[in-house]
Amino acid sequence: MRPHGGPGDEVCTEPDTGACDTTHKNVLVCEGGHFKTELHCLGPLGCELPGNYSTRCDKSIVAMDEVCVDEGAVSCNTDGKQVRCKDSKWTLDKTWKPKKGETCSNRYRISKETEKFEAR
Repeated sequence: MRPHGGPGDEVCTEPDTGACDTTHKNVLVCEGGHFKTELHCLGPLGCELPGNYSTRCDKSIVAMDEVCVDEGAVSCNTDGKQVRCKDSKWTLDKTWKPKKGETCSNRYRISKETEKFEAR
């Protein structure tokens, strides 16, 4: 038996506290005594912890068909094409008509409000 599970399965005691994983590519949230991966942050800034109450995730690059929550939000997929949040998942943005040589360069971020973590 391993002492703990894989990444994102670390033990935690404060429900709804947020963290970044060791690669800074995923937002983790404490649920049921373990950190669970909540968001994948594929953009160059990855996962950040700007303050006690939030976790910020760089979603300027997203995977196709990944679940999204901001209907109408615009981002870029891993192939450099523009995508839009439609019906709760990322789909190609058919209205995007790039100029010759233009690549997708949106700056989409998500901040997740989390409980303040106080060491006791």
